[in-house]
Amino acid sequence: SSQLSMAVVPGIFYGKSKNSNESHAFIFVTLNGERQHYYRFSLDEFSYASSKGSDEFFIEVGGNRFTHSGVSLNLYPRHVNNCGFRDDANLILKGELQFSNPHPWPVSLFELGCMGHVGWIPNLECTHGVLSFDHVLHGSITFTNFNEDATNSSQPLANTTVSMDEGRGYTEKDFGRSFPSLWIWIQ
Repeated sequence: SSQLSMAVVPGIFYGKSKNSNESHAFIFVTLNGERQHYYRFSLDEFSYASSKGSDEFFIEVGGNRFTHSGVSLNLYPRHVNNCGFRDDANLILKGELQFSNPHPWPVSLFELGCMGHVGWIPNLECTHGVLSFDHVLHGSITFTNFNEDATNSSQPLANTTVSMDEGRGYTEKDFGRSFPSLWIWIQ
């Protein structure tokens, strides 16, 4: 929809040690840049390409899948999840999106990708890659908003299905041993 802008970011956070109670996997969602939803998952609910072996880009967090060819979402707020934390989310988000016509940024010895020559420096704190500058979306997403009243019971407010057919997408990845403590992101 030309009225909807959405970012969905899977990731993993390690506290001071990998076994820290702070460590968790997550999916961050923002809609039209207005409201952010942060879903927490235990570390064992996170897997990525090297543990699946088949797809070059594959991330799964709590049954939500992210690949070169699409995204499958089944997100819902957990009052207290497996990590013992409460999600900062009041949105159920379900849907399947397929991507077609991707426009990747090629990376090779002569095509240095978005990091340029810096990308060849070993042991960088973080590495960035653009998987697709632009691709066509196919599928739909269903949103269900929840509101918590004073008695702390969740009440459904709205249920909306949005067709994403012919929408536009962008896919990138960041990986490394840590993420910089300060950064500027302009798009």
